[in-house]
Amino acid sequence: MTGHFRLADLVRVALAEDVGSGDWTTQWTVPAEKHAQGEVVAKAAGVVAGLDAAVETFRQVDAELRIELLCANGDAVSVGDTVLRVNGSARGF
Repeated sequence: MTGHFRLADLVRVALAEDVGSGDWTTQWTVPAEKHAQGEVVAKAAGVVAGLDAAVETFRQVDAELRIELLCANGDAVSVGDTVLRVNGSARGF
């Protein structure tokens, strides 16, 4: 197994534990046609890590989400720097 497959498996297991059979609150309260944009913003100065896991998590939750990486793993960030943006169905994130 390559690292990519192990990450996908880890994300699948984590989502199954956290979300189980689905996020019923979102299904009941967020209209299917509602689109949204979200950002991951640095709350402290540091070094970006874990983008592969973040992208894989969004992919498994909703493969139609569009993810724009604005940094790479290893990049230094300051408070307020945007690391990534996500666009798509509001139910996907």
